[in-house]
Amino acid sequence: MQLVLLLILLVVVEAFATGIILRRLAARHTAVWTQLGLPALSEAAIGQQWVALTKFIYSGACLRLDDVPLNVLCATLVIGEIAVLYAIATSILS
Repeated sequence: MQLVLLLILLVVVEAFATGIILRRLAARHTAVWTQLGLPALSEAAIGQQWVALTKFIYSGACLRLDDVPLNVLCATLVIGEIAVLYAIATSILS
C-alpha cells in the first residue's frame, strides 16, 4: 500500500514539474523550444511533449541553459524517475 501511495505522489509531482518546465521553455527559451521540434504549447500533443521533454533533459540541453529554476525542475524529474525505479525494484525483489 505504501508503494502505491509513493508512486501516486511521485506521478503528481512529476506532472506538476513537467507542466512548469514546458511552459517555461515555451515562454523564455523559444529557440530551444523550436530546436525540440514542437509546435505551440497549446497545439503540441501529449506524446510530442513527452518525447521533446525527454530529449531535452537527457541530452543535457537543460544544463546548457542559464536558468536555475529550470535546472532544478529537470533534476527533480530525474530524481523522481530514479525513485520510481528504485521503489519498483525493491518491491519486486522483496
